[in-house]
Amino acid sequence: MAKKAQLYVCPFCCKSVDTDRFHYVCEDPECTSRFIARAAGNNKKMRVSVYHPGQEVDVERSFAMNVDPLAPNAVTTPEHIVYYAKDGRCDICHKPLTRRLCPVCHGPIPDDAERGSNIIAVLGAAKSGKSHYTASLIEVLQSDYCIEYNARMDPAVPRTSEVFDILRDRLREGDDKVECTYEPMVYYLTRSDGDSITKHTLAFFDTAAADLESEGNLQAVSTGNLITGAAGLLFVIDPLTFPKVREILRLPPVPQPDYAARLNEIADTIRLRRHQRARDVDIPVAIVLTKIDALMRTSHSPEEDEVLFGPESALNIPRARGVYDETNLMQIDAEVEEYLRRIAGEEFLKAVGRFRPHAFFAVSALGHEASAHSVPVPFRVEDPMIWMMNRR
Repeated sequence: MAKKAQLYVCPFCCKSVDTDRFHYVCEDPECTSRFIARAAGNNKKMRVSVYHPGQEVDVERSFAMNVDPLAPNAVTTPEHIVYYAKDGRCDICHKPLTRRLCPVCHGPIPDDAERGSNIIAVLGAAKSGKSHYTASLIEVLQSDYCIEYNARMDPAVPRTSEVFDILRDRLREGDDKVECTYEPMVYYLTRSDGDSITKHTLAFFDTAAADLESEGNLQAVSTGNLITGAAGLLFVIDPLTFPKVREILRLPPVPQPDYAARLNEIADTIRLRRHQRARDVDIPVAIVLTKIDALMRTSHSPEEDEVLFGPESALNIPRARGVYDETNLMQIDAEVEEYLRRIAGEEFLKAVGRFRPHAFFAVSALGHEASAHSVPVPFRVEDPMIWMMNRR
């Protein structure tokens, strides 16, 4: 009987690949030299750089970066790429290989890939505050969270740090119109709890607005691959886009994204790609209300009570540090769910209910309205991730 393929979802290209078909890297420079000598004049010539002597062209990575492998700006490497590693050994020096690559995009594959991708992805509609939230969340996870939970969070590739630096700098400059990066930021989060070590691959994918706003578009873009293979989703929404909130707070009307339709589209995409007959899906979803600082103040009328989070809100109760404070997070979950029932309606909650389990959260990436050179004071941005990782 043929061995059943074990699949891994690459967080860089969002493709589902067979773990037996990973590519490898041999770090012995002699292997690169010998490969280049052999490749001259045969069908592997594309893999030899004429612009960077002594280096191989990374064809898959070049295609992934939308670059012609034969062009001067093709991605090259001084390390030998092994496409077919028999018994996990280099095809030239025959030494064991440990560094693995996605066969589609040549993104790095973590050591524990056979346990599953365990991707947690951040999604959101246009102008929902997703980019600000993503930047703030990463910064808090790398600092406060890692200290609190005895963890470490490492970028999977150098480019991840570069993309994050762009988002972080815009956040600190008070830029309230951060553009999508279109590149995934992938981190490996390792948490130690006594003798137990838990690893997560966190893929922060700054999805283009059109990916979540065009009817049926998720069926055709790589985002569909990402969410289908994800272990959990964070769906970011802006409460200030709801007409009821804007009316009571006397704010001018703005277009409201159809959050229920987007969630139903995501659920249908997952269900169809996984060939599931049930209407619901078993991927955990955290519904994250952003910009909550604008709603946390004392109300001056019964009407304002409906759309504000006052001093008595569970959001003002500090959670216990260093442990999973389920009581506090579930208090917030119940409060935010009831809040959304009032301002978003039952149709939205029905769409959320298609994901099991699910929970509701409220956060602020900045802690105040965006302004130039103001210091961000993140508020409860880590709560959804704490819940999500404890669910796993």
